[in-house]
Amino acid sequence: SRMVEALQAQATPEAEDRLANLEELVNSIRDYERDAEEPGLTAWLERVSLVSAADVEGGGVSMMTVHAAQGLE
Repeated sequence: SRMVEALQAQATPEAEDRLANLEELVNSIRDYERDAEEPGLTAWLERVSLVSAADVEGGGVSMMTVHAAQGLE
């Protein structure tokens, strides 16, 4: 995708972190689609929202709404 290409072109540590986060997000969605009886966006969001920062050791994917992200970049 163009987002991946743009991050690869930046060649910065931050861009590499973002690429890793995108890859983890895609892997999470693929795992969910494979394992869920009736996959859907709402059910996936409920599933990932149950994982808190305390549940993740050694890193993870941070998710936020577009509204919460405004002004961060």
